[in-house]
Amino acid sequence: MGIDITKRSRMENDLRESEERYRQLVELSPDGIVIHCGSEIEYANNAGAKIIGATVPGDLYGKQVMDFVHSNSKKMVEQRMRKIAAGNTTIPFAEHKLIRLDGSDIDVEIAGVPLTLKGKPAVQIVIRDITERKEIEKNLSRLEAMNLVGEMAASIGHEIRNPMTSVRGFLQILQDKEECTRYQEYFSLMIDELDRANSIISEYLSLARNRPVAKKEQNLNAVLKRLVPLIEADASKKNMRIKLLYNVVPELELDDKEIRQLILNLVRNGMEAMSTGGELTIYTSLDSDEVILAVRDQGQGIKKDALGKLGTPFYTTKSNGTGLGLAVCHSIAERHNAAINVQTSSAGTTFEVRFKVTIS
Repeated sequence: MGIDITKRSRMENDLRESEERYRQLVELSPDGIVIHCGSEIEYANNAGAKIIGATVPGDLYGKQVMDFVHSNSKKMVEQRMRKIAAGNTTIPFAEHKLIRLDGSDIDVEIAGVPLTLKGKPAVQIVIRDITERKEIEKNLSRLEAMNLVGEMAASIGHEIRNPMTSVRGFLQILQDKEECTRYQEYFSLMIDELDRANSIISEYLSLARNRPVAKKEQNLNAVLKRLVPLIEADASKKNMRIKLLYNVVPELELDDKEIRQLILNLVRNGMEAMSTGGELTIYTSLDSDEVILAVRDQGQGIKKDALGKLGTPFYTTKSNGTGLGLAVCHSIAERHNAAINVQTSSAGTTFEVRFKVTIS
């Protein structure tokens, strides 16, 4: 009798230890874990609460799990949940979109497994936040598209530019002839259009990932200061103000021509976003091991649906835009081991270019 009691006590102790290990695994899991019974949330670990935007797991208890599923994913999630219930089987990870408590959406992967909770059938779902992965995939896709466009432009650019140069030269000769004086306006217009076409070809060529660059050690502030007269002239034409803030930053390996193009593209983009009388702020700073170049406008901000498409070749919100300006900026940034971040609101937009400091 004493042996049976000892054996049972040991078994109960082992069970408690096993349950405690399982509880710790669930609580400390980096993946979100949520258990729902009849679609009502009964349990969530800290990671699950964080993904859905709750301060503590208890904020989710009693809520309907489907309330957090985005309308684009609802049908698929319902089908997968029915599959668990009907076949008492697990469902593998699949991508879905959830709605957090603050109303924002989040990309996740969800898997599910049936279990019994307090004698009732329930479902344990595992949720993985894939926001960072989706962002990387989007950036890679954009870079591949830019590189493809750049390579295509490189293969035909020479053949297009040669005849354009010839046409431009003959137009200038005709423009200088006395008998063509009355057509001066037309000649100027044709030459301007040829120059614009040549500029667009240059933008296409800038998208090629393997484009040769001539980097040398220099200071970003110095590059920016050399551009100030041109920037201020552009601003004056549009009746806008330029505010410049230089902070002490270390030297970087930069291609002067490319960085000038990057700055001018961002500055002109900012000016186009503002109304007459607006102020454009350009500043440099150092953040840990990154040198920051920032351009902040006072426009109306960028719409959410347009934000994710910024930098995609040929995407533009302007009636006369080519959709290459920001794509070129991203391509130049990539060749300089830099990243471009965007913060936008109804008060304006800030583009930050973050360069890694590699020179000791």
